Amino acid sequence: MKKMLLTALALMTTTSVFAGRTALVDHTDKWNLFSRFDLIVTPIDEDAALMGGLKVGGLLNDRLAFGLAANTVLDTAKTESPFLEDIENTDFWYGGFYTEYVFINPDNLVYASVDLTLGGGQLNVKRTAGGEDSSTLIAAEPGVNVMINITETFMMGLGVHYRVISGVDSKDLDNSDLSGVSGTIFLRFTEY
Repeated sequence: MKKMLLTALALMTTTSVFAGRTALVDHTDKWNLFSRFDLIVTPIDEDAALMGGLKVGGLLNDRLAFGLAANTVLDTAKTESPFLEDIENTDFWYGGFYTEYVFINPDNLVYASVDLTLGGGQLNVKRTAGGEDSSTLIAAEPGVNVMINITETFMMGLGVHYRVISGVDSKDLDNSDLSGVSGTIFLRFTEY
């Protein structure tokens, strides 16, 4: 009986030496680089504004993306306050960490994903009487995307996002004036 226990114990301890290592990411996984160019229509202080965005990073197995994102106003957003001038390009920008998960097979012609941008930004608004209101912002933007594979390395997509902004420090603007639902059309390129 003692010999059987020692043999069983020896087998249990040596099998882990010969077993393969399990890991979240291993040598069989495929990493790609991606770049995504966004054109965003979004409300800013009750006005529809056009923003541009850029996302770059790594894509694991065509399903999980990690990277950086940046968005800025491209045109002019009118403010409702008579005490503030319009928000012009680069007066409002935000960016930060970007992650995305594709939950439908990316090898299909059409597929979908969820994404999230977490970070910060800046708002600079000029006062009509002179001076400027400046705010350092915290931004969170979850979204849902639908993409179509044009080629193996080029995709087009549509997205719906909800931007949450915190930190607006102006008498005539608040967080809700910069927060809201936005629609996005984008081009995404990957590298093999």
